[in-house]
Amino acid sequence: MAELSMTIAKLPVFYKQRKLLFFPPWAYALPAWILKIPITCLEVAVWVFITYYVIGYDPNVERLFKQYLLLLLINQMASALFRFIAGFGRSLTIVNTFGSFALVMLFALGGFVLSREDIKKWRIWGYWISPLMYGQNAIVVNELERVGVM
Repeated sequence: MAELSMTIAKLPVFYKQRKLLFFPPWAYALPAWILKIPITCLEVAVWVFITYYVIGYDPNVERLFKQYLLLLLINQMASALFRFIAGFGRSLTIVNTFGSFALVMLFALGGFVLSREDIKKWRIWGYWISPLMYGQNAIVVNELERVGVM
């Protein structure tokens, strides 16, 4: 959600440069994404290294790095989703509404709040296209395969 207001604040510069044919849109979006990768890596590293062993997950370092990679990819997905919503909405009121709706849909169709069996048959497509579902399933498989549950 923090991406929404930051992206909205940068949009006037983007549209002014696009109108005057200075830069193509990818020349604006790509550096912004690349510059956020180190910050994302640091945020995810702090979260994973503080919580992984405290929660009591497997002491295997390989699984720690798998968890790190999975959370890094989920963070990048969420960041890209909210930047897209901000670029599409262009107004802080509209963007906050769509962003909140996107969060509700991600949580509801991700398989954590509602399991796959609890999602109505006509909405099951939302479960299968939800990137959060794939990330959560990967984290569960990463941690539960050592126990023999999976």
